[in-house]
Amino acid sequence: MPLYRTILVAYDGTAASDVALRQGAGLAAVSDGVLHALAIVNTSEALMIGPVVTGDLILEEQLLLRGTMETAVGLLGEQGRHVVTGMREGDAASEILGYAREIKADLLVIGHTKHGWLARWLEISMSSQLLGNLPCSLLIARDKG
Repeated sequence: MPLYRTILVAYDGTAASDVALRQGAGLAAVSDGVLHALAIVNTSEALMIGPVVTGDLILEEQLLLRGTMETAVGLLGEQGRHVVTGMREGDAASEILGYAREIKADLLVIGHTKHGWLARWLEISMSSQLLGNLPCSLLIARDKG
Protein backbone atom coordinates (compact mmCIF):
# COMPACT_ATOMS: atom_id res chain seq x y z
CA MET A 1 0.00 0.00 0.00
CA PRO A 2 1.44 3.42 -0.99
CA LEU A 3 2.46 5.75 1.80
CA TYR A 4 0.51 8.79 0.59
CA ARG A 5 -3.00 7.89 -0.60
CA THR A 6 -4.59 11.28 0.15
CA ILE A 7 -2.48 14.36 -0.52
CA LEU A 8 -3.60 17.87 0.37
CA VAL A 9 -2.01 20.97 -1.14
CA ALA A 10 -2.62 24.34 0.51
CA TYR A 11 -3.04 26.66 -2.47
CA ASP A 12 -2.92 30.46 -2.26
CA GLY A 13 -2.24 31.49 -5.85
CA THR A 14 1.44 32.28 -5.34
CA ALA A 15 4.32 30.85 -7.32
CA ALA A 16 5.26 28.85 -4.21
CA SER A 17 1.83 27.21 -4.10
CA ASP A 18 2.13 26.39 -7.81
CA VAL A 19 5.36 24.53 -6.95
CA ALA A 20 3.57 22.76 -4.09
CA LEU A 21 0.72 21.79 -6.41
CA ARG A 22 3.11 20.35 -9.01
CA GLN A 23 5.04 18.40 -6.37
CA GLY A 24 1.83 17.15 -4.77
CA ALA A 25 0.56 16.06 -8.19
CA GLY A 26 3.80 14.19 -8.85
CA LEU A 27 3.56 12.37 -5.54
CA ALA A 28 -0.11 11.54 -6.14
CA ALA A 29 0.77 10.09 -9.55
CA VAL A 30 3.59 7.95 -8.14
CA SER A 31 1.49 6.69 -5.24
CA ASP A 32 -1.75 6.40 -7.24
CA GLY A 33 -3.24 8.73 -4.63
CA VAL A 34 -5.94 11.37 -4.58
CA LEU A 35 -4.81 15.00 -4.82
CA HIS A 36 -6.78 17.76 -3.10
CA ALA A 37 -6.07 21.48 -3.55
CA LEU A 38 -7.54 23.74 -0.89
CA ALA A 39 -7.66 27.51 -1.28
CA ILE A 40 -8.28 29.68 1.77
CA VAL A 41 -9.64 33.20 1.76
CA ASN A 42 -8.02 34.35 4.98
CA THR A 43 -10.53 36.36 6.98
CA SER A 44 -8.85 35.94 10.38
CA GLU A 45 -8.89 39.02 12.57
CA ALA A 46 -5.11 38.85 12.96
CA LEU A 47 -4.67 39.79 9.30
CA MET A 48 -7.33 42.50 9.14
CA ILE A 49 -4.96 45.42 9.44
CA GLY A 50 -6.65 48.74 8.72
CA PRO A 51 -10.28 48.97 7.59
CA VAL A 52 -12.67 46.12 8.23
CA VAL A 53 -12.71 43.64 5.37
CA THR A 54 -16.05 43.93 3.60
CA GLY A 55 -18.06 41.27 1.83
CA ASP A 56 -17.06 42.82 -1.51
CA LEU A 57 -13.35 42.42 -0.78
CA ILE A 58 -13.85 38.83 0.34
CA LEU A 59 -15.83 38.08 -2.81
CA GLU A 60 -13.12 39.70 -4.95
CA GLU A 61 -10.45 37.57 -3.22
CA GLN A 62 -12.55 34.43 -3.75
CA LEU A 63 -12.93 35.14 -7.46
CA LEU A 64 -9.24 35.90 -7.92
CA LEU A 65 -8.14 32.81 -6.00
CA ARG A 66 -10.67 30.56 -7.74
CA GLY A 67 -9.48 31.76 -11.16
CA THR A 68 -5.82 31.25 -10.27
CA MET A 69 -6.50 27.77 -8.91
CA GLU A 70 -8.61 26.77 -11.92
CA THR A 71 -5.75 27.77 -14.23
CA ALA A 72 -3.18 25.77 -12.25
CA VAL A 73 -5.46 22.75 -11.91
CA GLY A 74 -6.34 23.00 -15.61
CA LEU A 75 -2.67 22.62 -16.52
CA LEU A 76 -2.51 19.45 -14.43
CA GLY A 77 -5.69 18.22 -16.12
CA GLU A 78 -3.99 18.60 -19.50
CA GLN A 79 -1.36 16.19 -18.15
CA GLY A 80 -4.09 13.70 -17.23
CA ARG A 81 -4.06 14.43 -13.50
CA HIS A 82 -7.28 14.89 -11.55
CA VAL A 83 -7.42 17.33 -8.64
CA VAL A 84 -10.26 17.68 -6.12
CA THR A 85 -10.58 21.39 -5.35
CA GLY A 86 -12.06 23.23 -2.41
CA MET A 87 -12.26 26.75 -1.06
CA ARG A 88 -12.88 27.96 2.48
CA GLU A 89 -12.96 31.22 4.41
CA GLY A 90 -11.38 31.82 7.78
CA ASP A 91 -8.09 31.40 9.54
CA ALA A 92 -5.76 29.60 7.11
CA ALA A 93 -4.17 27.22 9.62
CA SER A 94 -7.51 26.25 11.18
CA GLU A 95 -9.13 25.64 7.82
CA ILE A 96 -6.20 23.57 6.53
CA LEU A 97 -6.21 21.47 9.72
CA GLY A 98 -9.96 20.91 9.54
CA TYR A 99 -9.88 19.91 5.89
CA ALA A 100 -6.89 17.60 6.43
CA ARG A 101 -8.85 15.82 9.16
CA GLU A 102 -12.03 15.62 7.04
CA ILE A 103 -10.31 13.94 4.10
CA LYS A 104 -7.99 11.91 6.34
CA ALA A 105 -4.95 13.35 4.56
CA ASP A 106 -1.71 11.39 4.67
CA LEU A 107 0.37 14.35 3.50
CA LEU A 108 0.05 18.14 3.43
CA VAL A 109 2.15 20.02 0.86
CA ILE A 110 2.71 23.74 1.31
CA GLY A 111 4.88 26.15 -0.66
CA HIS A 112 7.63 28.33 0.78
CA THR A 113 9.29 31.48 -0.48
CA LYS A 114 11.60 34.09 0.95
CA HIS A 115 9.64 37.11 2.22
CA GLY A 116 10.06 40.26 4.22
CA TRP A 117 10.03 40.15 8.02
CA LEU A 118 6.24 40.48 8.44
CA ALA A 119 5.46 37.72 5.95
CA ARG A 120 8.09 35.47 7.56
CA TRP A 121 6.57 36.10 10.99
CA LEU A 122 3.07 35.25 9.75
CA GLU A 123 4.39 32.15 7.97
CA ILE A 124 6.18 31.00 11.14
CA SER A 125 3.02 31.56 13.16
CA MET A 126 0.93 29.50 10.73
CA SER A 127 3.61 26.81 10.49
CA SER A 128 3.76 26.42 14.26
CA GLN A 129 -0.04 26.02 14.38
CA LEU A 130 0.11 23.37 11.67
CA LEU A 131 3.05 21.46 13.14
CA GLY A 132 1.47 21.30 16.56
CA ASN A 133 -1.86 19.94 15.32
CA LEU A 134 -1.44 18.38 11.88
CA PRO A 135 -2.84 14.82 11.63
CA CYS A 136 -0.44 13.86 8.82
CA SER A 137 3.03 14.36 7.41
CA LEU A 138 4.13 17.72 6.02
CA LEU A 139 6.15 18.52 2.89
CA ILE A 140 7.42 22.07 2.37
CA ALA A 141 7.91 22.57 -1.35
CA ARG A 142 10.54 25.08 -2.44
CA ASP A 143 11.09 26.55 -5.85
CA LYS A 144 14.68 26.01 -6.90
CA GLY A 145 14.65 29.24 -8.92
